[in-house]
Amino acid sequence: MVGPMYDFLANPLGAVRSTFDKAIGSESDPSSFDGKDWGAVDLFRHFLFDQARLSQVPILNGATINWIKPNTLVRFRGMIQDMLGNELYVGAYKDGSAWRTNKFMDISQCPVEFNSPDMRLWERRLLYCVPVPGLSSWAESTSEVAVNMCMDSTSEQRDKRRRMDIEVVDQRFSCLR
Repeated sequence: MVGPMYDFLANPLGAVRSTFDKAIGSESDPSSFDGKDWGAVDLFRHFLFDQARLSQVPILNGATINWIKPNTLVRFRGMIQDMLGNELYVGAYKDGSAWRTNKFMDISQCPVEFNSPDMRLWERRLLYCVPVPGLSSWAESTSEVAVNMCMDSTSEQRDKRRRMDIEVVDQRFSCLR
């Protein structure tokens, strides 16, 4: 079996482009993709959850922002503070003879001619996310360790401590007082 042509973590936009190219190859009209997904979400869902690779995705925070490369896949722990409304953007455009997409991107990587009839405007919702209020750095690192331990541990069941052990511990503490 041959692996994927793209790296989900280092080049997630390559996966998006690949699924778009496959969809365009089967459909000749990009207007049929307006407001729809062409398989990119399912591809990432399979990679992250079915193959259990979510723990490999780095978390974006103040400590990691300097070493994470641009255009990589990241996780952000936060909350939505505001919904800024909808934004129109050039979702698909023709670059020469090939169709390109700007979905899941902030800006276009190629210059787009805005008067072209081979340009599709799509709409997306903008969200303003902020870090979780009151979340301390020690709680954040502890929660990440706990999540990893829960994911890595098998369902081991421990025996309860015998009552005699508790009495011995109580006697030791009473001697120290």
